[in-house]
Amino acid sequence: MFRRLLIAFVLCLVPAIAFGQVSDNGKPVKTITDADIVGTVTFDSDTVYNLDGFVFVDSGEVLNIEAGTIIKANPGQAELASALIVSQGGLLNAIGTENAPIIFTSTSDDLDDPSDIPYGNAGRKLWGGVIMLGYATINTTAGVGNIEGLPPSARTQYGGSIDNDNSGTLQYVSIRHGGSVFGDADEINGLTLGGVGNGTTIDYLEIFQNFDDGVEWFGGTVRIKHAIVAFCGDDGFDIDEGWSGGVQFGMTIMDEEDGENSGEHDGGTTPENGTPFATPVFSNMTYLGAGANAATSANPRVFNIRDNCSPAYYNSIFSDHNGIGIIVEQSGSQPTDSEDRLLAGDLVFQNNAWGLFKSGYAPSVLAGGQSWTETLFTDASFQNRITDPGINVSRQPDGMNDPRPKNNTAKNLPSWTDPTQYNPPAKPNFGQTFAGFFEDVDYIGAFDPNANIGDLWVANWTAFDFYGFLGENDGGCGGITDNGKPVETVTDADIVGDVYWSSDTVWNLDGFVFVDSGETLTIEAGTIIKANPGQAELASALIVSQGGKLFANGTRECPIIFTSTSDDLDDPSDIPYGNAGRKLWGGVIMLGYATINTTAGVGNIEGLPPSVRTQYGGSIDNDNSGSLRFVSIRHGGSVFGDADEINGLTLGGVGNGTTIDYVEIFQNFDDGIEWFGGTVRIKHAVVAFCGDDGFDIDEGWSGGVQYGFTIMDEEDSENSGEHDGGTTPENGTPFATPVFSNMTYLGAGANAATSANPRVFNIRDNCSPAYYNSIFSDHNGIGIIVEQSGSQPTDSEDRLLAGDLVFRNNAWGVFTAGNTPSILAGGQSWTETLFTTGSFNNLIVDPQIYVTRAADQQNDPRPKATAGLPSWTDPTAYNPPAKPNFGQTFAGWFDEVDYVGGFDPNVSIEDNWMAGWTAFDTYGYLGENNGSSSCCVGNTGNVNADAGGTVDLSDLIYFVNYLFLGGPAPTCLSAANVNGDLSCTVDLSDLIYLVNYLFLGGPAPAACVAGC
Repeated sequence: MFRRLLIAFVLCLVPAIAFGQVSDNGKPVKTITDADIVGTVTFDSDTVYNLDGFVFVDSGEVLNIEAGTIIKANPGQAELASALIVSQGGLLNAIGTENAPIIFTSTSDDLDDPSDIPYGNAGRKLWGGVIMLGYATINTTAGVGNIEGLPPSARTQYGGSIDNDNSGTLQYVSIRHGGSVFGDADEINGLTLGGVGNGTTIDYLEIFQNFDDGVEWFGGTVRIKHAIVAFCGDDGFDIDEGWSGGVQFGMTIMDEEDGENSGEHDGGTTPENGTPFATPVFSNMTYLGAGANAATSANPRVFNIRDNCSPAYYNSIFSDHNGIGIIVEQSGSQPTDSEDRLLAGDLVFQNNAWGLFKSGYAPSVLAGGQSWTETLFTDASFQNRITDPGINVSRQPDGMNDPRPKNNTAKNLPSWTDPTQYNPPAKPNFGQTFAGFFEDVDYIGAFDPNANIGDLWVANWTAFDFYGFLGENDGGCGGITDNGKPVETVTDADIVGDVYWSSDTVWNLDGFVFVDSGETLTIEAGTIIKANPGQAELASALIVSQGGKLFANGTRECPIIFTSTSDDLDDPSDIPYGNAGRKLWGGVIMLGYATINTTAGVGNIEGLPPSVRTQYGGSIDNDNSGSLRFVSIRHGGSVFGDADEINGLTLGGVGNGTTIDYVEIFQNFDDGIEWFGGTVRIKHAVVAFCGDDGFDIDEGWSGGVQYGFTIMDEEDSENSGEHDGGTTPENGTPFATPVFSNMTYLGAGANAATSANPRVFNIRDNCSPAYYNSIFSDHNGIGIIVEQSGSQPTDSEDRLLAGDLVFRNNAWGVFTAGNTPSILAGGQSWTETLFTTGSFNNLIVDPQIYVTRAADQQNDPRPKATAGLPSWTDPTAYNPPAKPNFGQTFAGWFDEVDYVGGFDPNVSIEDNWMAGWTAFDTYGYLGENNGSSSCCVGNTGNVNADAGGTVDLSDLIYFVNYLFLGGPAPTCLSAANVNGDLSCTVDLSDLIYLVNYLFLGGPAPAACVAGC
């Protein structure tokens, strides 16, 4: 909350500065009347354009609007209104960008003052809106019509038979404060689309505080992606006259007093059963009403579906409405109606979440007592679940509206368990197809629950963000702190049936705590789990046995943290670096029924006393042990016996039905992650400063990893990758055939004195990994040892010679032993071919990654893009393929990116996927390193590094933008250490110091601290 107040304070101090938005300050104004649009006209961003009256882009005319342009319209109602109308045959190309949107608004709107136009009805109806008219099909008897909100004329006609008609392009366009009234129930919508064809492109659209509907379609086939309708006076998305287009990624949010339906969906008008029927398809929508507890009766439902309209909704969230869910009109005087479309299977709702309704949650209540509508909720195959999606809404400009659902099983959110069923299909009975239009994503609602709030598609360019409505709401996780939270001790006896751990409690593991077969443990985002110390049988650990499930789904802002009872999470320096910070508890162990390659086919996991509960292995390769997302496991590694320790994360026979994405192992005594067979895959994995290996493979694991990072300390760590195949026997099948891409492995340091980390890879026992697009550097030994057959009939050398052991398109650089192929290969001729075969594209090159291994915010894992690194010159060869000889395929799992290593070199350090949730970041290891120990000269405070070196308001604005609004990092971070503390951190305390100096008479910025 303090952070948000500080942002508000700074905004009040500098009202003339617009963060991440366009500005009208000081720009000339040019009045535009209807007579000014002749031929091809361009609006430039250096001018504010003032619409005076109805301005038409007629047939044959083109209006191009440059990114960042502001269009302001005069007030007026009926014939005196001002609006932009694209007539049939006209073209509007309004192509903005995220950083330079195109804004349509009222002349009374000062774009540099986010608080000048009031919230509610007083902020609507200040001008008209934008209207586009085309030649696509509508379903009235006449086949043409005159658009509502305007005086009828030939210029206001729409409709025809050209369904691929093109009226232009709208991208990153925000339409604000409109809705002039022409007559009773005859107003201008924010964006009106009359007979607009699917040759038109609309992507990233906002309607903000319009008096009538947000977007209204009158027939046509046009499609839209990324659309937000906020605080409008009538409906969110309104359909009429046979529209059969589609929308993906859409949001509505109503205010507490004036909005009506999120979706008012009508089919025909004259006649009601006119064809073609309205058959639009929606996916990934988030519809938020007036509030489940709102007193108004203006927003009685999510949907009102009438007149043979038959929409299809997939993978969406409908919540926070003060009425019911849906009304589907029953046939009365008409021969057919939307009830008939539902019964015929044309009106579809599948895989949606319905939650927080004032009227109640029973299917009969949500369906308004309509038995035909109730089947949408009672037919399990539709997978419409009544569940709170955990979205936090305040409807105030307080930075607390967070449209992301809480991604955990306790909320019982539906998921894309069957993409074939739920990926929006065409509606073949009604003509229009959507091949290639709908993106295949793995979440419901408009927003990825795992994305950073500043990375949501609605951020940076919308009024909803700029006016202060969008912000991070942690939903009660309270930040990752254990300060003041009650502690509840958990023993093995406490896990019975389905158990839920909430973030408002610190959970204390006492001993081995098992999630047995048939049991489920769900851990809320932001939860802290602390384990008691102890070794061998006295250790404490969390073990998911075969058949048990763990759902630990954190977020970037609210990760789930497993650590020791001696760890004060509010003190990043209380546990020492090195061995003294390891072995303070056990770790997390997951056991499944997937294949392992031992003779017995089952085993007992290392680090625990053998029992039925510690078994792993079987034949169910798609076995599901749950999901881990944004989970950090710190300071573990209890010892059970000689070479028998608990890893940070142990995966025994875990199947690929399990989800692991964003996981960190920090300062574990044994390995970071160790797989014992199985098929589970991982994305975004960090292993930092562990006492043994980074990624350890055993017993035939054949999964995959993309985006992985290991970093060793100078004394104790061993191999970045210890990759073994079989154990009993060594040539047991299936062979270990994992696939890795975009990994960054950093050793103990090329100049480290220790001999504990002699190489990047030790590959043995018929293991045949495949590594693509990765970086291996900063090791004090060699590159790779591939074991040669000795007493065994085959070994990993044979796998290499057979082409199963693959290294392609990788960068190898900075090795103590030397940087020639023969040295990197340890003198093994068969291994040396990995470096000497040109088609493998393994380059020996310094990736110029800066590493200090100190908590000095100077460890920067990004390679320098100009370092001669390999690139994906041949995606066919380098995009990780399946390994067909060994069974598991990865179709669609690996992302195709255009860089090597775990981190995009062109992404800022604060937007790095490791930032914000890991110990590596919060303990101060991650930071921007410009290649110098200190770039600060004289005093701190020149945050924007301008040539004058002065400390002024521009530095404060730069600092706020960096800390809170996703702006670029300071070129010299040490100059941003304004309070000069010896920790060298750049944080809120520095910003407060700077505000105190600039406005409150506080002390001047401190002198630069040596070494920062």
